Amino acid sequence: MGYVLVLFNWIIYIVEMSRLISRGIRAIFNHFFGVFRPPPPKDVKDRVVVVAGAASGLGSEISHRFARLGAQVIMLDIDEHANLQAANELRRMGNNKVFSFPCDVSVESQVNAVAAKILKFFGKVDILVNNATRCEPHSASPLIQSPSESIQKTLFVNLLSHFWMTRAFLPSMIEKKSGHIVAISSLSGLMGTSKYSSFCASQHGVMGAMSAMASELEDYPGIYVSTACPVVEGPSVVESALPPAVRKFLDLELPSQRETASLIVDAVLRNREFVIIPRGFTILRWIDQLLPQKLSKFAQEAFMKENSGTPTPLFQGSTLRMTNGNSCH
Repeated sequence: MGYVLVLFNWIIYIVEMSRLISRGIRAIFNHFFGVFRPPPPKDVKDRVVVVAGAASGLGSEISHRFARLGAQVIMLDIDEHANLQAANELRRMGNNKVFSFPCDVSVESQVNAVAAKILKFFGKVDILVNNATRCEPHSASPLIQSPSESIQKTLFVNLLSHFWMTRAFLPSMIEKKSGHIVAISSLSGLMGTSKYSSFCASQHGVMGAMSAMASELEDYPGIYVSTACPVVEGPSVVESALPPAVRKFLDLELPSQRETASLIVDAVLRNREFVIIPRGFTILRWIDQLLPQKLSKFAQEAFMKENSGTPTPLFQGSTLRMTNGNSCH
């Protein structure tokens, strides 16, 4: 009897390992096939797209891009006046299917209330873009000197808002077996930066949450997740140390917010799970993972220092906003 159990366990082990190897080979093949021959973009005409932090910055540009593609765009932001102005601007450009709702996405009750209105009126949400971000680059400080209120606000807006928004809209996607969750993070979600501990923690949290959610949604092939780590405005050492031709060849040219939004939307249309913009900054991810810790930190700080010599986090935005809008740099 003992030999039978041993044999049975070995059979189970071989079957499980075969499944694991098969999935690994398929994933590698799909990855490289997608690199050299990306899938055609999906059509979002008349699809319902919700963008959080949409009043200005990258969120506004993402809304603009989806509106030009014919989607029904729902813009959320804590700044009701700025959000309404941004929506009206898109309507004047010819898309009358743009709507705005005031919402502090860091407050779960407000998120649930606005989600109920949206789902009642539109019946569904096809794409959810969690873009709300908060940071205070002018008041960078070590963790022990950071005000508790500032830490809490950063985590609520940058991280917990993703939870509240996803929990509000994902059930309807599961019910319809179709949908797409998009998270806008930054390279600060892949590495730490001195004096920005709460911001980096929130961005790492977004990365971890999206990775976990991708695993949770494996049984729902019609629902996709995408995480974007854009660098709109970055370290001047790249601009000063490398000639334009070299920056272009290495794909280190820092794009404008409009160009970044276009690249993010293109990644969403092709169901890409993860994207760093520009792609040349992927080298920082490999530096963090492959080099010894002290050497990795030295390389990162050298790469990210501004002319003043102060390390700066690689945020996704270009203007500071103390609201739910796209906010850093």
